[in-house]
Amino acid sequence: MTDAQAWHPDPIGEASWRLWDGNAWSGQVAPARETPDLQPLSIAHGRSVKLDQQFGAGTDVLICEDTAVGLMHKPTFGEITAETAAGSWLFDRQGIITGRVRVVVQPGSQEIATFKWDGIGTGTDGTLWFPDGRWFRLVRTQELQANQRINLHDRVVTDGAWVWHGVDNVPLLVPRITWPEAEKKTKKIFGKEIEYTTSSWKSGSGRTASDVWVDVLPPAANLRELPLLVLLGAFLVWWSVTLREQVWRD
Repeated sequence: MTDAQAWHPDPIGEASWRLWDGNAWSGQVAPARETPDLQPLSIAHGRSVKLDQQFGAGTDVLICEDTAVGLMHKPTFGEITAETAAGSWLFDRQGIITGRVRVVVQPGSQEIATFKWDGIGTGTDGTLWFPDGRWFRLVRTQELQANQRINLHDRVVTDGAWVWHGVDNVPLLVPRITWPEAEKKTKKIFGKEIEYTTSSWKSGSGRTASDVWVDVLPPAANLRELPLLVLLGAFLVWWSVTLREQVWRD
């Protein structure tokens, strides 16, 4: 990094731009663009945000109690770009088998982190790695319960929920899915009963039959990486469920 004061892509994941003061990263950040229709994600502290999905290409909206706090842009071709009032990132999928996602700050092309699923494909556990050594784990809630490593208190533990946590093992966010009760069914796949809804067999590309949520837990109140983790968590769950439903339809 040079000694000159200048704006650079934010390496932390809080915003699109961060000011380098000539000696170190400052606390001054800036978004990729002005988005007056989006409220800061800070209003979601202790609450839940839902991904309001549409069919096909277009833009899904992350909503917290009827207030828009994020966007997920789904082009007909190419990768997903997601944004909040603070910043914007492109999620560059490196393939289903590798299960890797490059996180690239927008605008520009600087990669600031990489997410990697532990197993082949998606939907298992995974880790978000930053070049400076920071990391966050995305772990299935039933895995946490089995290992008794993290106390989830009264949080529902299902096979449709994950938890973001850092080095101190404190739960920060819970990306999860819920099924519309009226259309719930089951199907045996590979000898296991899998729950689905009838709409999952009719849905077009880009929309899951289940609802995608992210619960923002109180310990995340001062988390600098909150915007990125909320967006990435929603995206990863959406990606995993979309692929799984495609297998069911096929």
